[in-house]
This record gives sequence, structure tokens and C-alpha cells, in this order.
Amino acid sequence: MKHFFTLLSVLIAGQLLTARPALADSVNLNSKITAVTVYPSQAQITRSASRELPAGEHTLVFENIPVASQTASFRSSASGPQGLALLGMNHRQEFHTESTNEKVAELERQIAQLNDEVKREINDRLDVFNQQKKFLLTLTKTATKTLTEQVENGGIKIAEWRSAYSFVSEEVRATNDSIRIVSAELKKVNDKLQKLKSEYNQLRTSQANSSWTVEVDVSLKKAGIVKVELQYVITGASWKPLYDARMNEEKGEVELSYLAEVAQRTGEDWSNVTLALSTATPSSGTGPGELANWVLAPSVPVGFYRALGSVSDAVEVYGEQVIDKYEVQSARMARKAKPRSTEYEAEIATSSVSSGAFSTTFNIARKESVASGKRAVRVSINSWQLQSEVDLICRPRNSQSVYRLVTLTNQDDAPLLPGGVSIFSGTDFLGNSTIQDLVTPSQKFELPFGLENTIAVERKIDSYKTDRNTTRVRVEQTIKITLTNNGADSASLTLEEPLPVSQDKEIKVRVKGIKPEPLASEDKKKVTWEVILAPGQEMEFIIPVRIEYPLNVLVSGL
Repeated sequence: MKHFFTLLSVLIAGQLLTARPALADSVNLNSKITAVTVYPSQAQITRSASRELPAGEHTLVFENIPVASQTASFRSSASGPQGLALLGMNHRQEFHTESTNEKVAELERQIAQLNDEVKREINDRLDVFNQQKKFLLTLTKTATKTLTEQVENGGIKIAEWRSAYSFVSEEVRATNDSIRIVSAELKKVNDKLQKLKSEYNQLRTSQANSSWTVEVDVSLKKAGIVKVELQYVITGASWKPLYDARMNEEKGEVELSYLAEVAQRTGEDWSNVTLALSTATPSSGTGPGELANWVLAPSVPVGFYRALGSVSDAVEVYGEQVIDKYEVQSARMARKAKPRSTEYEAEIATSSVSSGAFSTTFNIARKESVASGKRAVRVSINSWQLQSEVDLICRPRNSQSVYRLVTLTNQDDAPLLPGGVSIFSGTDFLGNSTIQDLVTPSQKFELPFGLENTIAVERKIDSYKTDRNTTRVRVEQTIKITLTNNGADSASLTLEEPLPVSQDKEIKVRVKGIKPEPLASEDKKKVTWEVILAPGQEMEFIIPVRIEYPLNVLVSGL
């Protein structure tokens, strides 16, 4: 009977163990970054891994996820044999005695190697050479004392001392050369160390020795290969649009290349990843926020006080002529390039575009690699051949030159974002400009394309006269502008000249007798002419100006 109860207990225990659900096994994944979507100030990372698993429940573990990742953005997905189910996901922060950031750990290794091996070996050699030099200098002092004694005793042997001094001199020279060479090596090592430490300090944060561990629970009804992905958003990444605008004067076209500069300091290198660029800003929130008050206050552009000396002077000159001057100065380019023969060029790989109601995503055509650090990577988004409308504009008060302004139309389905533009004529670089505002599809925009050198411009004060009486001052001057077409073709251009504008009732301005008659306009701050110049033609434009003001008033702008 005793044996019967023992056997029964064993059988019952066995049944209980069989009925108990098997514990999920933990599987550490060797994942890698396969896709990245870069936003203006952060990035969404996709890590992928695959593993053959038996039937049952398993916990798939992603380790060493950067601590800068936003935990609320963790998302997982999986694919595999029929019957695969995602059961849940959790994460926890792990702390380590050493950095788990691969980039930081590699920098630590390089810094330690330079300090412990390379720098120490160089310092040892430098110390040997310095000791050798010290010995040679001591030997020279001793020899000098001996030479003095032999001269006094009359027993000097010139040939022996010449040979000895020659030997010492050569050794000192060779030692000094060695010290210079080794010192240069040491400087290179110190420079490299400084660069590595700077990069190390930028990457390392107060939590550099911690990371996230993410666990994904899955269940399989039958064995098979499971592919699992983890997505998360991390700061330290950005992209910005750039453009190359290249004029083909023979065809009257502008090739506009849409580029993106991608940079990241996430601590993880992106190697051969599927890259997408998005205009969305996830961190900007999902709501409009509280309505702010609309407050009006007087303002003067930054820098005017310093340039003009006082607030009153800045207010006096602040107006359209100042804005025009700024626009032209920002559009100044190098000399017009000489025409060159057209060559066949490689086609530019273009991205596919996904435009939604709230953002645009550019899916880059090929896989890209972007290392974590200072260096940015340029990728191509698209390229178009755009018909151009070239206008010539001259503002002699700002610059005695004629500039080309080209009007283009955005022919893409996606908007052109504000960004820097490199301007070319053929293969020659002319200068830089900007697309300052968002350019929507089918919208026109302007780009400056440098100087039109076939037209000479001269602006001068042809006459100047000042009269004073006991109470007032009268200034009379005549502005003369001369345009000369030195080209072989007719030229059509717009000529603009600002007129003096009084902002004080005591300052009287009179402009009368302008020749030739300018275009009619309600704008009293400037005069405008639409000019057509035949080849070799010269035209003069006369603007008489009279200004009167009280004798005790100091007027700026004259």
C-alpha cells in the first residue's frame, strides 16, 4: 500500500507538470538598422532581425537601444509561419559599467590606445633624444675647459680638437633633427587626441553608460523563421534641403537639382539603410496651442543702430530703398561665365514622393550610409529641366551693374522647401542664393543669376549746389545715369532709382524734370523705366532733386 501511494503521488505530480504552461524562452537578437526616416530634427529608426524558432512562446530581446530614444515611440512588428502572434512588448533601462554605445566605445578605445601606447612610445623616444642632447652639451662644456687649459700650457693639438668638435657638432645637429621630427609626431598625436576627445564629449551624455532593452513576446503554433522589427524615434538627426541651379544659355533652360544634406549624432551608424526624408515634425505636437495675443510695436531692423549711429537715423532711412539694397546685395554673383560646349551627363537618380495632407516624404532611390558624427551626407531627391524667363534689372544706387533675375516654375508634385541654392552658369560657379519661402507645385519663383556684363552702367552726381540763408538750407543736385549696350543683341531691362522721401514736415523735397519720363506709378519712393537698348546704343537718365530744410536741423541721407 505504501508503494501504491508513492507511485500515485509521482503520477499526479507528472500530470501537474504537464498541464502547467511552458515558460517563454528569452532569445537575444543580433539586429541591425535597415531603414531610417529622417525628420527636420529627429529620426525614426527601424531595426530588423530574424531567427528560427520552435513552436511555443518566446521573448525576443533587442539590446543596447540608445537611451536618447523616445520610449513612447517603441513599436514592434513580426512576420513568420502561419499561427504567429504578437503577445506584447515591454522595455527597461539597463545600466552598464562601460558604454554600450558602439561609437563611444570605439572612441574610448582609440583615445586609450593613443595615450597608453602611441603617445608613451613617442615621449620615451623624445626623452632619449633630450638626454642625448644634454650629454652632448655637457661634453662640449668639459671640452671647452680642457681646450683652455691646453692653450695656456701650449700643448694644444689643432687637428685632434677639430676632429672632436666636428664629431660633436654632427651629433648635436642629428639629435636636434631627431627632436624636431619626434616633436612633430607628438603634435600630430595630440591633435588627433583633441579631435577624438571633442567627438567623444559630443556623443557622450550623462546617461552614456545606460541603454534600453526592449522585449517582444511572440507565440508560434509551429516552428519557422520569424522576422521581427523594432521602430523608435531618436533625437540628434536632421536634414535640410539644398539646390543646384545650372543655367544652359543655349537652350534657355535651368537645370534645378533638388538635394538634401543629412546629418546625425545619434551614436549609431546607419550603414546601407533604406533612407526616407520627411517634412513632418512629430515633436511639434498634435494641437494648435493657445491663441496668442496680437501685439504691435515699433521696430527697427537689427544692425541699423550700429550702422547708422542712432535710432532716429535708422528710422529716417528705413524704407523701400533699404530693402531693395539688401535684396540686391544678397544676389551679388561672380562674373558671367563663358559659354561652354554641352556634354552628356549621367542621369540623376530621383526619389519617389509621398505627399499627404500634412507632410511630404521623399523615398531616396538607393540605400545610403550616414555615420554618426560631424560629417553630413548629400543625397539626390530630384532634378528638372525648367524653362526660364530671364529679366534684367539695374539699381545703380546699390550697384553700377545689371543683374539677371530668372523666373522658374515648380513642376514637381511636391513643394520646394526653403533652402540654400548654388548658382552655376554651365560648369562655372557664380555664387549662392536662397529659396526663402515654400514654393508649392506650379508656383513661380525667382533666382538671381549674376551679372549681365554686356551692359555698362554709370551713376554720378552731375551737379551739386548748396545755398544757405539765415534760416534754411537748399541743396540741389542732378543724378545722371548712363546705360550703354556693348553687346551684339538688343537688351530689355528694368531701371530703378530711389527718390528722397521726407519723414519730417520741415524737410521739403522736390523732384521735377526727370528725363526721360518714367513709368507712371503711385509709389513715390522710386522711379522706374522699362528700357530697350539696341546694340551699341547709349541712354542717359536725368533726375533733378531739390531738398530744403531748417539751418538748425541735421539731415542724414544727403
